[in-house]
Amino acid sequence: MKDMLIRLCLEEHGAVMAEYALMAALIATAVAVTVATIGHGVADLIQRASGTFSSADGPSTGEAAL
Repeated sequence: MKDMLIRLCLEEHGAVMAEYALMAALIATAVAVTVATIGHGVADLIQRASGTFSSADGPSTGEAAL
């Protein structure tokens, strides 16, 4: 196993693999930050919409206004 890791580090294939791993890690970090940021915004939007609908005055008899 150790010989294989040393061989990968010395060969070009190992360098390419390391570059792909670094790119994958950076993309995963960017996705996680984006989802966390958007997730909080969406949750706040849903809370505000829910509060607006629950506090709105509507017909109490269930009859539609013409």
